[in-house]
Amino acid sequence: MSLKIRHLEVFNALFEAGSVSQAAQRLNLTQPAVSIALSNLEEELGFRLFHRNRGFFAPTGEAAQLRGEITLGLMALARVDRRADEIRQGWAGGRQYRNQRCHGDEPATDADRGISDRIPRHPC
Repeated sequence: MSLKIRHLEVFNALFEAGSVSQAAQRLNLTQPAVSIALSNLEEELGFRLFHRNRGFFAPTGEAAQLRGEITLGLMALARVDRRADEIRQGWAGGRQYRNQRCHGDEPATDADRGISDRIPRHPC
């Protein structure tokens, strides 16, 4: 099985919005892109996720059973994204670690000595 993040986002938006047009608007996608993503997800899973009726989409029992897992999955991916941002910025666990030295480290060059006072020291 090859689930894609976009498929999960489309599922979630459709579940909440109840229509392709509203889901597309929420995701900043075209209506055909939402329909295609939903079709691909249903094909991948092997069952229908929504009852279609005059432009409105009502979740099937199977969709209701998957909703919690999909929500948790999207939340986990958002946490991974935030943590990656923190790491790129040098922050982890509320402390900044990039460009830090341990107390015993001595600057290697004159240039390092000039900036060593401005770099926070690692509390090791």
